[in-house]
Amino acid sequence: ARSHALIAQELAKLGHKVWVAVPSAMDRRKVESYSGVTTFRYSDFWEYTEDKAISQLEGTIRHAVISNTEPDWDWVWAFQDTFSEIYLQAMIEGKFTEYIRNVNPDLIVLDW
Repeated sequence: ARSHALIAQELAKLGHKVWVAVPSAMDRRKVESYSGVTTFRYSDFWEYTEDKAISQLEGTIRHAVISNTEPDWDWVWAFQDTFSEIYLQAMIEGKFTEYIRNVNPDLIVLDW
């Protein structure tokens, strides 16, 4: 996402009107760093929150520490599948595509 934001900034310097989708954590920390670029968060288009993922990660590590075992990372693969499904649902339900239509871009680059 950072490299996309840097490319977006360079396009903005050339006079293009640029929007870039970023993770909400990056939006909170770096939005002011990309002058001329309008950012929007992926999480604006679905119900799943990053807090839920962080909570699950913390639970996995906590369980491993308490039980003195290696963390069970199997949930990561399921999470990846779930997240892909969430992206797809955002596209199907039209929230994301409606937003893009309203922006009316000349070029779209999606990082899936």
